[in-house]
Amino acid sequence: MLFLAVACAVAAAVAFGAAAHLEQSAVRDVATDRRVALSTLPTLLRSPRWTGGVLLQAGATALHVAALAMAPLTVVQPLGALALVTIVLWDHRHFAGRVRLWSAVATTCVGIGLFVTVVARQPHVPMQATSIWPAIALTAVVLAAAVAAMRLEGRPRFSILTFTAAALAGLVSAFVRAVEQRIHHLGGIDLDIVVLAVVVLAATALAGWIVQQAFASGPASVVLGTTTVVDPVVAVVAGTLLFGEARITGAWSIPLAAVGAIIAMIGTASLARIVRRGEIAERTAAHAWEPSAPGERLRILIAADTFPPHVNGAAYFARRLADGFAARGHDVHVVCPAETTHTSVETMGALTVHRVASVPAGVRRDFRYCWPWGTDSTVRDVIDAVRPDVIHVQSHFVIGRFAIRHGRRRGLPVVATNHTMPQNLVAQHGMPAFARAWSANRIWADLLAVYSEAHLVTAPTPRAVQFLTDAGFDRPTHPVSCGIDLTKFGTDAERRRARAGDGVEALFVGRLDKEKHIEDVVQAVARLNGVRLRIVGTGACDAELTALAQQLGIADRVDLPGFVTEEELIDAYRRADIFVMPSTAELQSIATMEAMAAGLPVIAADAVALPHLVHHGTNGELFEPRDVDALAAALGRLAGDPGARARMGEASRRIVARHDLGGTLDEFEDIYRTLSDQVVGDALASQAAAVVDEAESLVHEAEARGEAQALAGTGADAVAGPGAPARPGEGGPAGEAGR
Repeated sequence: MLFLAVACAVAAAVAFGAAAHLEQSAVRDVATDRRVALSTLPTLLRSPRWTGGVLLQAGATALHVAALAMAPLTVVQPLGALALVTIVLWDHRHFAGRVRLWSAVATTCVGIGLFVTVVARQPHVPMQATSIWPAIALTAVVLAAAVAAMRLEGRPRFSILTFTAAALAGLVSAFVRAVEQRIHHLGGIDLDIVVLAVVVLAATALAGWIVQQAFASGPASVVLGTTTVVDPVVAVVAGTLLFGEARITGAWSIPLAAVGAIIAMIGTASLARIVRRGEIAERTAAHAWEPSAPGERLRILIAADTFPPHVNGAAYFARRLADGFAARGHDVHVVCPAETTHTSVETMGALTVHRVASVPAGVRRDFRYCWPWGTDSTVRDVIDAVRPDVIHVQSHFVIGRFAIRHGRRRGLPVVATNHTMPQNLVAQHGMPAFARAWSANRIWADLLAVYSEAHLVTAPTPRAVQFLTDAGFDRPTHPVSCGIDLTKFGTDAERRRARAGDGVEALFVGRLDKEKHIEDVVQAVARLNGVRLRIVGTGACDAELTALAQQLGIADRVDLPGFVTEEELIDAYRRADIFVMPSTAELQSIATMEAMAAGLPVIAADAVALPHLVHHGTNGELFEPRDVDALAAALGRLAGDPGARARMGEASRRIVARHDLGGTLDEFEDIYRTLSDQVVGDALASQAAAVVDEAESLVHEAEARGEAQALAGTGADAVAGPGAPARPGEGGPAGEAGR
């Protein structure tokens, strides 16, 4: 009977593994945002893979129930580990890290084997629950956790769904065994048996649906790996504590069982990490792009905490840099936040973009936050999969800091560009002045600590570099303009379009946040007749600006189109007469450079990096920050002088010419190659120095041994006396010959 039970349990485990593969492959086809809706059930029912998997799972369940009827839980449940072996053989046979993969599987099986071996050695008695309600209450708690997990995203959702599905499977196994034992003990059916049977059916159906949700959220091998650990542990604990099938004896039984469970959990955690790393590597290979000049290419990894569709200068710079290098034939990868809570790999033109699971930051709509504990391993795995020649980090936040850390550990050249001004960052939070100063100092300290690990730090302007120096940064720094593609803004004829009789249009482009002080422009326009204002961008202040325009009675002259496409943005530059930048937070201001490339005069606040672009009286005017009167006066002067606008517009194009994106790409490419040569040279020099040190050490040891032998020979001669015969190798003619 025991042999037959084992045979049924083995067949059931293999069938469970095969069923999981079939079901997940079908579920992933219909899942939306890694969720399975009830509305997709008809589609799943028409899928041969899903229905075949469900039928196979039903057969496996029947075999498992038969095994439970013939043998104790502690014999049947451990054999479920074969389901994990089956799914790993099926789904991950092509993974590069097969040794580590099977080590994780073996660790899981050894741990659960130890757990069950300890429990199986305990005395077993027929299950005799005094009450079924504790078991039912526990089932309700597990189901409540599963329902709560449905509202979560990403790994928390997947982890809880997987755990609760496995726990329900273990409870169902205990319930089935309890029903069978109770019927045998009573010789019939009572109310408790009926209630337990209903619970078994309901829990089985719900566990099946939860498993489908888990299949949509993550790897089937991890689902089965978790089940391999949690199912038998829950089943054995439930059988022991709730139904009294085993009585724990011996002082070391519980600790040893706990050690087994912990080992099994470690194996499952390792399996999850290895599977995720393998999937990242496979997705990276699937999105690989062959550059046009493979002999001269660089493989570049750009690490950015903000990237399009985010709307801000740092995101746009990272995208332009990536596109520019890809167009030159380099193999460019970007690791950046996803717009969802799921990690993924996608293709954006010639770029391979690795998206890291993230959540909304809350304070800013153009920024998402990546949790450190998941981002660390994801960034590490991306670096290992991509194997870049150089890493270019765009911030010191979560993704940036881990890219620097893992890049340096792997001996890779790391360049970091600073787009952050901490004082401006904390100004958005509405905190008291002393708190803003303290917070800004803490951000500066963190920024400097993270960037000190980079080989070289760049900033968009000399002024931005000076900010780093003033903050105490003493590592190599270099100003490199963010650059813009000057060819996008058309010819002179395209710029100078006819606009008779429709007044003068002022333009602002950028984030609509407090540090931009766009309300100053709205108030200045309200003081001028015949001047319209277009505000392009999105942010926290869009509703506030709309309300201000209505309050000032100029809603018909203020246009807020929100987010626009690149074509619409270029058209907005061409249609405008004057560009206005009242911000006090610009480390370079890409929008101002774009306006200059479009041949616009610029009125800008005399703050931070704007004076590097706007030369007062040459290509525009500077005004004292927050001085609305001065801003209105400058705007009025240019609005009433078409000749000055044309003259300053031409000067803007001349000044911005040195910020052409081609020059920026040339400079960064030179930095990448120089650092790469230096890092490789330093590594070779270090290895050579180590070899020399080892050789010198061997020489010293040899010399020391020679001196010791000479001293030993002298001592022997003294003991033997002058007339004693010399031994070979220790003196006299024979000794000399021996040497």
